[in-house]
Amino acid sequence: MSLRRLSALGFLLLGCSHEGVSPLVVPAASTVAAVKAPNVAPVTLAVSTDSSNSLVLADQPSELIVRVRVTGLALQTAVRPPINLALVVDTSGSMEGPELEREREAVETLVEHLRDGDALSIVTFGSRAELLVPATRLDAGTRTKVKAALQTMRATGTTDLAAGLRLGLAEAQKLRVADGINRMVLVGDGVPNDASPVPGLIAQAKQQAMPITTLGLGAEFDETLMAVIARDSGGSFHFVDSAARVSKVFDEELVRMQRVAASNTRVQVTPGPGVEILEVVGQPQAVRTARAFTFSLGALAEGQTRDTFLRVKVNAHKAGRTVELMDVAAHFVPTSQQQEVVVTDFESVRSTSDAASLVESQNPEVAQASARARVADGIVQAIALAREGDLVRARVLLDQTSRLAREEGKRLDDVVLSEKAKEVQALKSTLASLAPAPQQPEPVSAGNVPRTKPSVAPVPAEAAMAMRRSHGDAMETLQGL
Repeated sequence: MSLRRLSALGFLLLGCSHEGVSPLVVPAASTVAAVKAPNVAPVTLAVSTDSSNSLVLADQPSELIVRVRVTGLALQTAVRPPINLALVVDTSGSMEGPELEREREAVETLVEHLRDGDALSIVTFGSRAELLVPATRLDAGTRTKVKAALQTMRATGTTDLAAGLRLGLAEAQKLRVADGINRMVLVGDGVPNDASPVPGLIAQAKQQAMPITTLGLGAEFDETLMAVIARDSGGSFHFVDSAARVSKVFDEELVRMQRVAASNTRVQVTPGPGVEILEVVGQPQAVRTARAFTFSLGALAEGQTRDTFLRVKVNAHKAGRTVELMDVAAHFVPTSQQQEVVVTDFESVRSTSDAASLVESQNPEVAQASARARVADGIVQAIALAREGDLVRARVLLDQTSRLAREEGKRLDDVVLSEKAKEVQALKSTLASLAPAPQQPEPVSAGNVPRTKPSVAPVPAEAAMAMRRSHGDAMETLQGL
């Protein structure tokens, strides 16, 4: 742990923030355990910072990595708040057969695991969205009705995912719980007919504080779109290689929902004097205001850790000086509370003219974790570029990512990174399958013979699945799952 300046212990009340209520601000040193003072919201989140080096070389600019870690603390109660869950389930024609049956069984199991008093709605979508189960409070009687409705699920039509999201959001508002967990889960196995309405629906979900957990099923869904829906709404993305695993992911998500420590989590990072933030790894939605960066982490469960790595540049300092790297503030709302809480930390290093001590000051854990995160981010970004049709930039990025994994794997003696280098190179051969199909012929060639772009050869199912598995693994790394 590098040198750190800690604020005086105690609670500080600052200006209005969440719904007109002053946030509770807690210094880093007091976040080692959940804190609850009379008439204030409990502290259920901790924030800490570490650098890849605790020293920088004096009299010259330096570059290093800072890890910002946010962790959900142990809850002080065994009583969990009520859940309002909206399921949006793909029942397009591609789900016909055993896949639909496994999906139905997974939903039935989820219904059994929810408690009496929880709210559930189920929307299905094929060529259009249909309300299979209106927003319903669960008890013994309504569970029977829900299970009967599940037997009517049929796989047919195309994939109007946007209509499913729209109807799911509307239904989720009907039994919204102000002091509980409101969540949507989207399961999809195909590319939507029209994705253009989806950004607006994501914005609507975020405005309604309705995180969307997405499950991308099989080898043919749009992994970039499903990941963006989850990330930008504050939910999480999961790759599911077969419908048989949907039930397991449902169970894991339900456990996280039942032990949510903090919601609406956002982190603000403000660099110190002479420090520039060059990159916030894996956070493309990070917003820069003046010199600070703010990014969202959504909901965190008890025991869940989210690491974000920042690449920073430090101006030259005289030997022996303390270099103030950054202030970090994590804003969140504890479960079942309305008052926003802020926990803070501060990171600093020292400058030295001793090159030998500089080597000894390295933090291999932060270096290794940041390298893995940067490789994961490269995979996700390259696949997104391919989805946009920019295969040239996608392949260049994969080359850079493979080189990073290979070099850092060797430097850090990390077998995982070395294997990732090979995996990343293998992705290059499948990227073309993600590019959008040409919408119209190319300009007429000499001789007035119309030409169209050559069709892309289909990718073998094994290669398509491997690509989505690489994307899913990368997302798990970035999400701390």
